[in-house]
Amino acid sequence: MRPLTAIAIVIAALALALALVLPSGRKADGGQVAQAAAGDRVQGDAATGARAAREWCTGCHVVAADGAGADTAPAFSAIANRPGATAGGLRAFLTAPHGRMPDFQLSRPHIDDLAAYIWSLRGQ
Repeated sequence: MRPLTAIAIVIAALALALALVLPSGRKADGGQVAQAAAGDRVQGDAATGARAAREWCTGCHVVAADGAGADTAPAFSAIANRPGATAGGLRAFLTAPHGRMPDFQLSRPHIDDLAAYIWSLRGQ
């Protein structure tokens, strides 16, 4: 394993651990900015993220309340509603490579949009 890959895995694991212990947040405001506890924000457009999720993620995830997608991986609403989940932890998870997901080479704006969309599903 290359040293940079090992570092990325450690960072992703730490971000996920933090996401599980930090307080949860609120539903996205107007679909534009997903916001959790003070200072924990995911900048992005939830509507753009929803379109991207339907295009890229339905092969494995249920991405919407209408049941669009497969159920071989956690539904996006379940991810958003995990106890202790935070918007920042979600974004960090999407930023770092993780073994079971395809490597889509997402840009920062795509990550922000997907995170905003997933975070907007809190409470559903």
